[in-house]
Amino acid sequence: MRSAALLLLLLVLLPVPAQALQEEDLPVRVTADVFRYDRRTRVLTASGHVVLTAADVIIRADDLVANLATGEVNAEGQVSLEVAGQTVTGDFLTYNINTRVGTLYQAETTYTGPMVLGSVTLRAARLEGDPPRFASARDAFATTCDPDDPLVSFTAAEIGIIVGDKIVGRRVSVWLGDRRLFTLPWFIIFLQERRESRIVPVVGYSDAEGWFLKTAYTYYLNPSHYGFLHADWMERLGVGVGVEHVYQVRGGRGSALLYRLANRQTGGVDLRGVLAHAQQITPSVQASVFADYFGRSFAAQPSTSSFFTAFDLSRQRPEAFTFLFGTYSQSSPAPGVADSFLATTLAHSQRLADRWFVDAVLPFTRVRSALGVDDELMPRIALAYLAPRFSARLVAETRWDLDAERFPGDSRYALERLPELTVALAPIRLGETSLVAQLEGGAGRFRETTVGAGVTTLDAVRTDLLATVTGPVRIGERGTLGVRAFARGSWYSTGDRRVFSGGRVEYIHRLTERLDARAGYTGQFPSGTSPFLFDQIVGTVSAADVTVSYRAPRLLLSAGASYDFLTRTPGLVTARAFYLPPGGWSVGAAVTFDPNLRRLDRVEANVDLQLGKDWRVQYIGYYDGLSGRVVHDRVSVSRIFCDCLGVSLTHFGARNETWLELWLTAVPWGRGRVGIGGRGGLLFDQPLQIGTGR
Repeated sequence: MRSAALLLLLLVLLPVPAQALQEEDLPVRVTADVFRYDRRTRVLTASGHVVLTAADVIIRADDLVANLATGEVNAEGQVSLEVAGQTVTGDFLTYNINTRVGTLYQAETTYTGPMVLGSVTLRAARLEGDPPRFASARDAFATTCDPDDPLVSFTAAEIGIIVGDKIVGRRVSVWLGDRRLFTLPWFIIFLQERRESRIVPVVGYSDAEGWFLKTAYTYYLNPSHYGFLHADWMERLGVGVGVEHVYQVRGGRGSALLYRLANRQTGGVDLRGVLAHAQQITPSVQASVFADYFGRSFAAQPSTSSFFTAFDLSRQRPEAFTFLFGTYSQSSPAPGVADSFLATTLAHSQRLADRWFVDAVLPFTRVRSALGVDDELMPRIALAYLAPRFSARLVAETRWDLDAERFPGDSRYALERLPELTVALAPIRLGETSLVAQLEGGAGRFRETTVGAGVTTLDAVRTDLLATVTGPVRIGERGTLGVRAFARGSWYSTGDRRVFSGGRVEYIHRLTERLDARAGYTGQFPSGTSPFLFDQIVGTVSAADVTVSYRAPRLLLSAGASYDFLTRTPGLVTARAFYLPPGGWSVGAAVTFDPNLRRLDRVEANVDLQLGKDWRVQYIGYYDGLSGRVVHDRVSVSRIFCDCLGVSLTHFGARNETWLELWLTAVPWGRGRVGIGGRGGLLFDQPLQIGTGR
């Protein structure tokens, strides 16, 4: 008995080859040179080329200890953690395969994503979290260059990564080679919001502000509370300070901005406050509000103020949707004087039955000024029926003047339908052709109030019928005729009549595999008039056009001309060419000739040349026939240093500006520019800013 017990103990504790234990004995898959597994404590010890796999988690190491009862795993020696395709390497790892949260020491990973062209190398003394969802790096280093000899790099005491949302850095330093340029207490890179964090102040010049220096530094309290601190100096306006706080609490999120400007021009103070908040009240009910206040005080005259707010409340259900939207604005040009405008819209959409739908809209406006108060209500209701072979819609809308006394604002344009019924038949195919025809018609009573020389009201009935035919028709083996034709007739109770017809026909003929010709005619011909302003249509059109195109794998050539039969004048003659030679080059050109003036109207050229791996030359220019001037609209030379830092020098001929631009090739959206204007002034455009948006 003692010998048997000793033998069993040795079988449990002594190292055995990995293939000696069946995979079904473990809740994870393991391969290694040797390992031990205690079935009683469920502790696995492995060494030598260890690979542990649990779902989409793969851990590789020289040595590994795993408690399969708790999910805790400790690994060391050339550790690699792969979760959902994202790989992180390091020296020592603690990881829980149940919670999917771990800590990796002396970690390194390479990040690629939709916002990054190329890759970003991240190193940290300690990296913890769940890489696909969140992570926190201590004593971190990041670069888009060669990590062993970077031209530009960033270090931080701590970096918090919320995947798909934002990256938050604390005590962030920017390095050029081995020289630290500066350090920021906080820095945030937004991956979803249209916000930006500036590494350095923005310096520039404008006619209104003169020379200016503007800053927008970030602070971070926790994932639900962070923001920006603003401190600006403007030569002509004065000094401004402010704070913008972004928050998220109890199903709501928003931002609040407060800004104060000591206005040098007025001798007083400008105050600005902006609030934007969105709230999820229930799963089906949500609300939002936006408010903007501006107040200005003067040294020698009364203060002024203005206020604007917009609000929205909506409820969505499977069979119905209801919302209330409104705006309110108020301006006070002097103390005790206030003009205001309120506009609200209450709308409800409901599915009544299988094919019946109803929409009800109730717009209300109130205008308050020194002239009085004007209240207007414009209710509208629409009933729709959708059937397989036809659809019908009944719409009624009117205008109610709610104020007791006549107000000057009552004299304005209005259109009322009292009501209008329209019916549309389902499209049908014409015989064996590819042409599709459709017929629509309706009748309605309209009341139109117009303004101008005097207020007039027209109350009449209109009957309308519209027929359309569209589709392609094959002609021979290489020809296709496209047809879009319509005819519309309208009859009015005033005795007026109108017929409107027209459309477009276009014939395409494939001459060869690469050469085709296209000829088209567009025409529309009205007869009669409408007594209503809202029912007016454009006049007669009669024009033809022709285009010839040649398409090769790397070459596109086209030429076109047109003719207006009404004015009996030809249109511009155009020719275009686009060539893609090998090596990532592209060359484009376009020429426009005016046959009426018998001169070139415009010549354009666009050239993009990739000279080797690091150099790129771009040119855009044109000749303007009216002025007889050649404009080099854009001439740009770019150079990539160390495969990570881009520098370009660009001249804009139309604006007479020259700009020097710098960016990291992996994050080209974080560009900084400095330029010289036509008058010799220095120009800055958000230098070295970092910001993203959806």
